[in-house]
Parts: sequence; C-alpha cells; structure tokens
Amino acid sequence: PGHCGRSPPRMPVFHFNIRRGTAVYDDHEGFFATNLAEAVLHAEEDARAIMREEPEVPAQQQWVEITDPNGNVLRTVPFVTVN
Repeated sequence: PGHCGRSPPRMPVFHFNIRRGTAVYDDHEGFFATNLAEAVLHAEEDARAIMREEPEVPAQQQWVEITDPNGNVLRTVPFVTVN
C-alpha cells in the first residue's frame, strides 16, 4: 500500500510572530504542524518559554500571532491566556 505514485500529503507551515506592545519579532523559519490546533499548542509552548526566560516583561503586553506563509493572521494567542 502506497500513495500510487503521488507525493505524501504536505503538512502546512505556520509562523509564530511575537508581539510586545508595538514591537514585532517575525518568525521567518516557521513550523510544520498537522493543523491549526497543533500550531496553537506550539504557540502556547513558545509563550511559556518566553515568560520563563523573561519574567520581567508583563504577560499582558505580549502575544503570539500564528500566520500562514503569506502573513495572514490565523489565530492570536495572548500570553495572559497561557498557563
């Protein structure tokens, strides 16, 4: 059983831009995820890591924008919503 000469399905690429107030830190590499739900979990992990590394920056002023490769915002994950 194979793909009958077809390429295997490609996973979508999501980008995770970090916003701090008016500053934006663009993710130029991206991350392959099976779907947007998995991308949200990845964004939450990123937010937790950033809050651990830089606890002096208020969570209320930070969020992750999940975008597609064209820069369209698919979901916003505010740091204050991440446990």
